[in-house]
Amino acid sequence: MEEKVQKNRFKGEYEVLDRYQSINNLAEALYSDNEINNKVAKDLIKIHHLRENIAYYLTDLLQWVRDEQILFVFATETLNDDISKNLGIDKISRTHENASLLPQSKKELSSLGYENLKKFLKSDYDSVEKILKIKNSSSVDVETLLK
Repeated sequence: MEEKVQKNRFKGEYEVLDRYQSINNLAEALYSDNEINNKVAKDLIKIHHLRENIAYYLTDLLQWVRDEQILFVFATETLNDDISKNLGIDKISRTHENASLLPQSKKELSSLGYENLKKFLKSDYDSVEKILKIKNSSSVDVETLLK
């Protein structure tokens, strides 16, 4: 968003991020008195990675996948270690490192924002928990991934 390089890549995403100015502002507005704000929820799912989230890819798959079909589970938090440990590849370069372009204030969540996102993304947490019960080849502990 900072460089506007992909401003028009996903319809409505840029406008939502521009309107709320940070994911924290968006997350904090998501619930009021424990009730979801549908307008904010609709805005939130205009963000590509929140619309096509973990549950989007895993919910149906996890209903029929057999344990032996899952070879590895990697976590973003320990991605390089997981790739090295499971695939034996130690030289890993990243094509896109966009986080370094954002000011720290846009990367932080307040406790309210965090709890609101966790509630909104419950199906993601359920999918992660289910796949980790089948196979956990990640270096990160389950509690960290589910907190």
